[in-house]
Amino acid sequence: MRKSNQFLAIGSLLIILLGQEAQHATWTAITALSAHDIWVIGQANGVPQALHWDGKNWTSTSMPTLSPGVVTLAGITAIAPDNAWIVGSSRSRKYPNDTYQPLMLHWDGTSWHEVAGATTPTGSTPQFGGISAVSATDIWVVGNIVEATRVSQELIEHWDGKQWGMAIWPVFYGQLTDNSSVGLADISGTPGGQIIAVGSSVVFTQNPPIDDAARNPAQPFVLASCH
Repeated sequence: MRKSNQFLAIGSLLIILLGQEAQHATWTAITALSAHDIWVIGQANGVPQALHWDGKNWTSTSMPTLSPGVVTLAGITAIAPDNAWIVGSSRSRKYPNDTYQPLMLHWDGTSWHEVAGATTPTGSTPQFGGISAVSATDIWVVGNIVEATRVSQELIEHWDGKQWGMAIWPVFYGQLTDNSSVGLADISGTPGGQIIAVGSSVVFTQNPPIDDAARNPAQPFVLASCH
């Protein structure tokens, strides 16, 4: 019972403190190493934010100068006090030809630094949506690769402690259809090597699809694998 009460007390405290941080804030992800080492990411007053809780206070950490446009911080994972990762994307304001750029940040204990993910096919644009760390040498990122207007394929990247590489998974609904939009939203892993990702796919009835193109109902899916 004491642990349950402690959890509720911490939860209430987080809600109060986060609400006081900014009047116009949207928090998108959270990760915790302990009750005294918690990260929250999102936007506060239109600016990307990564807040850290040390058990007593929330602190807004130093962020690098990011690409101009609409920046979305989508996922965060922490391995140690001096080792955390954020993924997301940035979008230009050049409607209707918006351009997307992937975003990956690494925390070294002092500040966040922008780093590059794996090399993707020429002409494609990856967008990161979720990240999970099994260990410092076993980190997974998911999202989607935009190949044409309204068309995308799933994206899975893996960090082995030295570099990011592309990961290949079995074919699933919509993955090899030219007029489909497939994406992964989040991923998790266990120390035993089980990796599980979730996402959804849509197959358009028009090829190539255009704005407001007719489509089949979205299909959710769960991917599970051992590595």
